Amino acid sequence: MSSFGKTVPPEQYAANYMDEMEFEQHLISARQRCCFDFLATAGARRVLEVGCGPNLLIDWPDVDKLAVESWVIVEPTTTYSEHAARRIAGREKLSLVVGYLEEKRAELIARCKEGYDAVLLSGLIHETTEPLRLVESAVSLMKPGASLLIIVPNAMSFHRMLAVEMGIIERPDTITRRNRDLGQATVYDKETLLDLVERVGLVKPRFSG
Repeated sequence: MSSFGKTVPPEQYAANYMDEMEFEQHLISARQRCCFDFLATAGARRVLEVGCGPNLLIDWPDVDKLAVESWVIVEPTTTYSEHAARRIAGREKLSLVVGYLEEKRAELIARCKEGYDAVLLSGLIHETTEPLRLVESAVSLMKPGASLLIIVPNAMSFHRMLAVEMGIIERPDTITRRNRDLGQATVYDKETLLDLVERVGLVKPRFSG
C-alpha cells in the first residue's frame, strides 16, 4: 500500500495517535460536532468521509436524523478500518473502502457515479506532505455544487500562542514532537489554508474557529 505523502506508516500512526489521548478526545468531539453540523446544514445525501479514526462519526448521536442516503468511509489503517467494518455491519446506507483516497478513486467513483455532494477531510491534510494532491482527489469526486469540509489544527490557536509566550515553541507553526510522531508536516493558519483551497479552484471558502 502506498503512503501518499505520509511520513509515518499507517499502523504506526494509529498506535501513536492512541497515545496521549486525554486532550485529543476533546478535539475529536469538537471536530465531529463541526462535521455533523456541516452535514445537517448542507442537507447532504451522498457523503464521503476520508479517514474515520477511533471514534466514528457514524456513531454520533442523532446521526440517523441526517438526510444521508449513502455514506462511504475510506480508511487506510487496519486498526481503524476493522473497527469501522464492525460498526457498519448491517447498516445499508454505510460502506467502507480500505485504502488511501488517492489510490481508491476508481472504486469510490463506482460507488457514487453522480458524485458526492459532501466530502469530509477532518484532521487530515496537515498529516501529508502532498496536501494539494489529497484535496484535488477529494474535489474530483464531488458533484457540481457540492461542499467540502476541511478541518485542521490552527497555528494561531490559544494554546500555541501561549506556548510561544512561554518559550515552549519558537513560532506558532513550529512542528512539535507530537506533530512529528503523527507525521504532521504542516501547521496551517488562515492564510496558508486559504492559499491551498484557492490552488485547487475552490470558491467561497468559509472559516470557523
